[in-house]
Amino acid sequence: MTKLQERTYQVIREIVQSEFVGHLEIDIEQYADFLVRVKKRLATYNNTLNALKEDDEKIGWAVETLTLKQDIFKGLKNLKENLNAANFDVEFTDFFAAIDSFLNVYQPELTRRQDPERFTLSVEDRFPMRGFKAFKIVVFQVASIPNSFLNLFRKEKKTKPFWKHKVPWQNVVKVHLRDELALNLHKIYHDFYTIISDSIRLLEKLTCIMDSSLIEDLQNQEEDLDYRTWLETFVRERETPKILEYDEVIEDMLKQLEDFWATVDESIERIYAAAFSRYTEHFKKVGTVELPSRRYKGSRLQRWRRSIRRNYQTVERAWINSVHVLYDSWLYRLEIKILNYLAIKDYLRIKRLYDNRIDIYIIAELKKIKDFILSSKKRIVQFEAADEESLRKFLKSEKLNVNRSLTNDLMPKTVNFILNQDLPRLVHQIELSVNQQAKKIAERRIHIKRDFSKMPISDSFKESVFPSKLVNFEALPEFNNGIPPIRNELFFELNKIQEFIKETTQIVDFALESALAVFSEDEKEMDPQKIAGEGIERALLKFEELNSELDILHLPVSEKLRAVITQFSIALASLLTPTGLSRIRSRIATANAMKPTQLLQSYLKNIWEHSIPALGVYIATQWKDFVQWYHSIVIWLGLENSPDVIATEIADYYAESRSAVGKLPFVYQRLYTLTPATDEGIVIERPEEMAIMLRAWENWQKGTFAPVAVIGERGGGISTLIQRFVNEHCKGVKTISIEPDGLVLEEKELLTLLGEHIGKPDLSSAQELIDYLNSLERNHIIILEDLQSLFLKKVNGFKLLHLLFKVMSKTNTNVFWITSCTVWAWEYLQKTLDISDFVAYEVRIGQLKDEEVKESILKRHRISGYRVQYVASTKLENTNRFKRLDDSEQQAFLEKEYFTRLCEFSQSNLSLAIVYWLRSALEVKGNTIYIGLQEIHFSFLSSLSKQKIFNLFNIVIHGGLTPKELATIRRRSEKQAELDLLALQDDGILFSKKNRYELNLLLYRPIVRLLKSKNVIH
Repeated sequence: MTKLQERTYQVIREIVQSEFVGHLEIDIEQYADFLVRVKKRLATYNNTLNALKEDDEKIGWAVETLTLKQDIFKGLKNLKENLNAANFDVEFTDFFAAIDSFLNVYQPELTRRQDPERFTLSVEDRFPMRGFKAFKIVVFQVASIPNSFLNLFRKEKKTKPFWKHKVPWQNVVKVHLRDELALNLHKIYHDFYTIISDSIRLLEKLTCIMDSSLIEDLQNQEEDLDYRTWLETFVRERETPKILEYDEVIEDMLKQLEDFWATVDESIERIYAAAFSRYTEHFKKVGTVELPSRRYKGSRLQRWRRSIRRNYQTVERAWINSVHVLYDSWLYRLEIKILNYLAIKDYLRIKRLYDNRIDIYIIAELKKIKDFILSSKKRIVQFEAADEESLRKFLKSEKLNVNRSLTNDLMPKTVNFILNQDLPRLVHQIELSVNQQAKKIAERRIHIKRDFSKMPISDSFKESVFPSKLVNFEALPEFNNGIPPIRNELFFELNKIQEFIKETTQIVDFALESALAVFSEDEKEMDPQKIAGEGIERALLKFEELNSELDILHLPVSEKLRAVITQFSIALASLLTPTGLSRIRSRIATANAMKPTQLLQSYLKNIWEHSIPALGVYIATQWKDFVQWYHSIVIWLGLENSPDVIATEIADYYAESRSAVGKLPFVYQRLYTLTPATDEGIVIERPEEMAIMLRAWENWQKGTFAPVAVIGERGGGISTLIQRFVNEHCKGVKTISIEPDGLVLEEKELLTLLGEHIGKPDLSSAQELIDYLNSLERNHIIILEDLQSLFLKKVNGFKLLHLLFKVMSKTNTNVFWITSCTVWAWEYLQKTLDISDFVAYEVRIGQLKDEEVKESILKRHRISGYRVQYVASTKLENTNRFKRLDDSEQQAFLEKEYFTRLCEFSQSNLSLAIVYWLRSALEVKGNTIYIGLQEIHFSFLSSLSKQKIFNLFNIVIHGGLTPKELATIRRRSEKQAELDLLALQDDGILFSKKNRYELNLLLYRPIVRLLKSKNVIH
């Protein structure tokens, strides 16, 4: 071997050792390090599980398992990222660079004498090479004749000079000691990759032992797992966590790596020796007849090198990609499991926090309220009154104590404390956490479809999956749709508990207030101490119901959130099984194909939900008008008798409503009076109307003209709104309320009415009134209700209104004027007087929603502390549909039916709703009030004569009329007017009060509808 050959052998052997073996050693060390870290992590996992206390076992298991999965995921991801790229030139960049650097020191070609073996035939030579060599030998012998002849005469004989040949040395080295050597050396990795393959599969199975309660050997699982059964039992009672027996398994893997590393040098020596042997053989032959130089030049050399790269791409790349697939497939499953464990961990953590906040903190706060009420009850029951005055003073002091300590201190603190627990946010946290983790899931992974027995893995065993897309399609939508209803339910339940606490406080307060009212109302037969004691007892009974409400508060998390997590786990599990993936892909394809159809369905659904109902309402309205017109025509033609006039039914109903109130408990009577409600617990909020009045008040304080007119229906809450506004926003300002008792038609009457209330009863003229109001040292608020009482529907019947508006205009600086008027009187005055020009702000009382009416009625009832029991009619009670319902369902059905009729009757008028409710009270037994359905028919109104209709119109406009006033309006005799009014009274439509006839409140709405149908009012 020449020195060049020896140096070539030595240098390239060193390059193999440093560049290839060095990289192989790094790869083995990286994988061994991964195994060691997994081993240590599993040891920590076992130690942590062993150290878990019983109380922390469930959440500790979930937290530790999640953390373990995340740590393995990070390690595996690093391995995958550090795995050499499956590209020949990239894979051996350093190796090639080192060899090329060595070759560049020498010339690309060498010239050397051919070896003697090139001039002899060999048994290995085959046709036609044998013929070529024979010809070469003959030529060589012929060419050697002169040298042989001359040797006859030479003392020193010369050997036959062998021919020289040019060797493309660098190319030969590159082919055999670079490219081919690299290809063959890389085959050493095959054993390494096989070890990785076996160990990765074994490691995944090992770490799946912890999933045996949750995910059982998923890579071999063909069917979906039943997560529902697992989660139902896990969150209640779980067996001791499984301890992983990992030492022997991982030690085996490390031993395999050591054994493999021990054989690497021998394998490399064998491969290198074979490569150098091929190189030497070609080095000797190239440039001779046996191996032409052209094979190492030009296109032939390029084809040779491409063949080597192609071989690497098809074989070696398959091995490297197989390891990539192994890593990717496990990473895919880990991502899904991490998302699942995260949801479970968050659920268990949140559930524990949630339960603790309810069972420990909230209950402790509620106990403070209960203890206060118990102590108040004890003081009231044990108090021995010396006389009536001492009892009154005691009850008054007790009420002050309740207001100070309970209503204004304990109750708001408790409500704020419950709100500060922020229970809905706990549920929201799991939604945020899961969605953030879902965003981290890879867009694309390679997944092994089924188990395999040999490496490299063929394409039929692997497939591309899109984890992010799959999770977002299969699992997240239902999860994200399931969380908001739970949060909303929590808000609803927390609001119920807050209302419960407030209502309990109001029961105590109202019981004491009702007890004190006995003294002022001179109810001798009632015992104030008993009323107060019974009220507080009802408050305690209601407070006990909070326990069941707190039990219900557990349900959104303990049952509904658990169900969402369970379903989420089921959906994720389906992503890990071949059948599940196939099914989901099919559904995704179907969904994409159905998009155009869904858009059309959405369009048609929108039409159905909006246009069809509107058309239905229009048709129903027209049909109702047609039926009413048809009946009126039939009656007019005499083809049908007119409906019987219920001369006593309506009148008796209203009268019985009043008498029914007397049978109800005193506390109940006070809650359902028709006087303006100012109690915060029962008043209906009217934010829009209040905003207009507040704007008027603020502008008046700036000196702007700002009289306010509040317009609404009779019994529609005008007085309540005005009083609430004054109480909330006008504190410290003297308020004068004036309400005429009947019509005021003369200037002197108006001045007397205003003078008596402002402290100047001897007013003689409007100017004197103006001067007096302007001379007041401080600002005043004057509330003048019922503008409809200051005019008469006749010629020159509006002079008092003009006078009033003049006074309002000239006293605006010192007086903030608030007036009120019924809506139909206002509409009439607007058409005849343009009354809106005389006020700055019109506040129209909006109609209440049915739910607001219902809630107002039930709020009053709850404050009473009594329970309600709805009673079914005999007809309804005998229906099969009703009999099939249990008690709670029957009560829910009856309540819905009852309030449907109440709202139809009241038409958002709260006063009418109160009358209906009171009249529905059948009896009181203990702490329960029984409510029955009421049937009221108004069909008789359609038979009223035109004369009666016009009389009713005038009464609606003015609120009530005397016979004299009606006679003036209708230009009839007073006697005839009185007869007309008496006829309406006999029909039960009017009531007489001090010779003034007013509309029966029960008939207010039906009369208005009748007048509208006759085009009398618009």
